[in-house]
Amino acid sequence: MDRRLLPPTPAFSVLLLLSSCLWQQLLLVSPFPSAGWDWIATLDRLDGSEFRQIAWPLVQISANAYRYPKQVAVEGWSVASQVLPLAPLHGGAHAVVYEEQAQAEEGRVHEGGAAAVTGKGKRVVLAFRGTDLSGDEGSIADMCADLILFGEDSRVVPMPTDCSKFSNETLDYFSQALNFTRKVIDAYPDSPLLLTGHSLGATLAILVSAALSDSCLLPVVAFSAGGPKNILSKHLLQLEADKQHKVFVISDEWDEVMRTSWKKQVGTFCYYETNIPVACEVCFWKKPLPPSKRHTSDDVKPFLMPKLFDKPLNSRSTFATSELEHFPQNVLLNSQFSSPINENIACLDCFFRTHYLKHVMGLVAAGTQPVCFHFQSLSAVEILKR
Repeated sequence: MDRRLLPPTPAFSVLLLLSSCLWQQLLLVSPFPSAGWDWIATLDRLDGSEFRQIAWPLVQISANAYRYPKQVAVEGWSVASQVLPLAPLHGGAHAVVYEEQAQAEEGRVHEGGAAAVTGKGKRVVLAFRGTDLSGDEGSIADMCADLILFGEDSRVVPMPTDCSKFSNETLDYFSQALNFTRKVIDAYPDSPLLLTGHSLGATLAILVSAALSDSCLLPVVAFSAGGPKNILSKHLLQLEADKQHKVFVISDEWDEVMRTSWKKQVGTFCYYETNIPVACEVCFWKKPLPPSKRHTSDDVKPFLMPKLFDKPLNSRSTFATSELEHFPQNVLLNSQFSSPINENIACLDCFFRTHYLKHVMGLVAAGTQPVCFHFQSLSAVEILKR
């Protein structure tokens, strides 16, 4: 299948987008730091409490991208008033938009936190949804879009027959996400925008930031991304926000999507150090280890461990879950989609326990300081020597 970006935008629209983005760049250097996102570059230098203050609203908004049309209140933020969510009924990219709530006191600022600034300086967050596993038609479209987006070459990777019911336009999530982001920028031309999302949504956030790099500098703080480096190369995209240290990916250090796409990741990785889940021990060492011999993150790092899957997950399907309140026991592994873990239920449990969004939300909420480093500056071996 031939996957292309959207056709060239008419000249007037390009000028409008450019002017909107240039105005956002002025806001990024505002004398009121919380009026923009410029300070995002310092995220990896914050302690656990400060890091939580930044990441907690963003992971909640990312969760609401799954929950739509239901929404859980996010302190200091409200659903966007100028643009409707992106929520096609029968397949396609999904996204929600939030804006800072106005404060009674004009000009009130709170650097790095959720307190809002009134007027033109209020910030906006756009969150893309990850792969839905509800099993409905939109869920099938998500998995087909995953295969197309992350596949090395869609001409040689056989597509499940379930995917034939969707048009090329329906499965082109990249173009949909890019077009919707332009719509948000037009709706909020004087508000600095940040992109976020989980899993597939995190990857879309990074790709959109890169696609708009020529006119906008859109920071990204996302969760458990599938590695986008090959996709960026395929479309000849440069991630300018990363060059200014404004692309962050947050996850559990044992997250299998992150682990299996290690060489395809970009930006700054902030991972929470955790013990290996017992289910994962079965996958790594074929049988459970006695408690006295269990390896933890103190003596082994996940980046050098054997993979749980025969090939990187994000070259087949990057799963997330819409079941935020519990581990989904009814995940469909039949139909036309091959199981990414050879139907090993223990490894499937391991995968969800490290990757699904509720787990990441718990790590962020705990307020522990994550370990951060830039993907291009350190190798896994160098991390072990730190």
